[in-house]
Amino acid sequence: MKKSFLVVVVLLFFTCVNPVFSEVSDGIISIELGNVKVYQGDFLPFTININKTSGNASKGVISYWVESEDGKRWAYESSTLSTGDAPYSKTLDREIYIFSTQISQNYYLRVSVNFDESSTAVSTGASFYVLPKSQSTLIETIQISNIEKDITAEKGKPKYVRPKIKNTGDDTYHNVSFLVEGSNSDWFTIAPLSYPEFNPAQELSFTMEISILPDAETADYPFTLMVVTSEGEWNYHEFSLHTFSGQHELINYDINLLELEIADYRLEIQKLILEGKNATEALRFVSEAEVQIEFARQYLRSARYTEASLALSNANEILRESRELSFESSNLVSGVSNVAVIIGFVLLFVIFMITLIIYNHYSRKKFDRLMGVYATEIMKNIRREVEPPGVVVRLREGGIKGPELMEQVKKKMEAETVKGLMEKMERTRMFLESIEGEFKSGKISQDSFDEIKSKSEERLNSIKDQLGEKGVKLQSDNVVKEVKERQEEKEKNEKVKEATKKSLPEKIKSIPNKLKGLVKKGGSKEDGGKDKKEAPKKEEGEKPAEEKKEGEK
Repeated sequence: MKKSFLVVVVLLFFTCVNPVFSEVSDGIISIELGNVKVYQGDFLPFTININKTSGNASKGVISYWVESEDGKRWAYESSTLSTGDAPYSKTLDREIYIFSTQISQNYYLRVSVNFDESSTAVSTGASFYVLPKSQSTLIETIQISNIEKDITAEKGKPKYVRPKIKNTGDDTYHNVSFLVEGSNSDWFTIAPLSYPEFNPAQELSFTMEISILPDAETADYPFTLMVVTSEGEWNYHEFSLHTFSGQHELINYDINLLELEIADYRLEIQKLILEGKNATEALRFVSEAEVQIEFARQYLRSARYTEASLALSNANEILRESRELSFESSNLVSGVSNVAVIIGFVLLFVIFMITLIIYNHYSRKKFDRLMGVYATEIMKNIRREVEPPGVVVRLREGGIKGPELMEQVKKKMEAETVKGLMEKMERTRMFLESIEGEFKSGKISQDSFDEIKSKSEERLNSIKDQLGEKGVKLQSDNVVKEVKERQEEKEKNEKVKEATKKSLPEKIKSIPNKLKGLVKKGGSKEDGGKDKKEAPKKEEGEKPAEEKKEGEK
């Protein structure tokens, strides 16, 4: 009996003393996902932010796992957590495997931390979507609407946004979910988390609750709202979340933002009016929205925030109705009538016909002038060839008849065409010869030479065919072969010139020796006159025999 009493006393003593000497550790944790969508058989990266607020325990336990909507766990991991005395902060980068057997749907990443053995576990979580392996397509048939690009919210107070999606395609999608991607995605709670089926022309709506922590920094935060399906199709909408510390700043910002939107919308209405569309009703709605904005400003000055928010809501609703009305009216009003279109086409046709007639008339006059020039040249050539010196050839009465003149002009034009083709062939031959010379001297590469040579040979053969059609026969049927023969002949002549240049100095050196030999054969200067016979002198009146023969002739 005494022993039992002592045991109870000892237990009560340690129960009362333990809190005094050992403080229970506690803190808060948060997670940030590296990506809100991940493929089957891949890793999901994430970051754990740990803030220890009390306690001096040095070791704890951290656990994290993937959980499906039905509560099934996947890829559970746990490890020891080393911490210091409070206050203490730590950041851990981790990743968890996504099995290839996990179906494509929405999942939760759960994280739990025990700062010591006696403390209560602190847990948090974030949602992400598993996509089929190697199958992800950005599509525009799933349209996201009813959400602005700039969203305002007050810290510490919830705000609700109701985005919508519409299936404008012909396919049916399954497990359609909304996800928010950003550095503070845990501020958003979306309900429902997913829809099992999404049919064509169907419209679905979600409710997105935004809860910003009171101690969050007042700033602009970028986010991406994503809609994903189990088939791998997805679309997104980017927006900015502007946080404010009080209602006065928030409402004032919303008023300024709405005024800018109305100013832009007025410009759109002016464009509609210039296009001939009826926008009278739209202007009336815009005026009513501006009145509501003025009410909101007056309520804000008197710190009546509820009435100011209501006036802003009315202004947004009026503006939305105005946009719908303007679009409907713009579809009903036709900018250009069918009669105006027909008249425009008729005018274009008349202008085209007048232009064609003027061009035809100008072309005929130009042709007549050209024929006159050729006829003049032909007549000059005929006179030059037929008229002897001193003889005047008179044309027969009536001049050259039309058919004869046309025949002569045709022959003249054909002769000039043949001449031009021959000149073109000669230029091409000379070009080919120069290219072969540059290739042999190493100035161009083999590939460049082959390409230029093939094109030049094609041009020469084409000219040869044209000359053949006009009845002109070339010296050689193969134009390329003739070019090669000309090149070989040119090279041969160059070799002869080189040999002549080399032998010329030797010949010049041998000239004095030859002159000495000639002097020896002719004798010295003293007796040279004795051996030579004097040539008979010609009489003054006597002419050479050749001149006599020419005179007789």
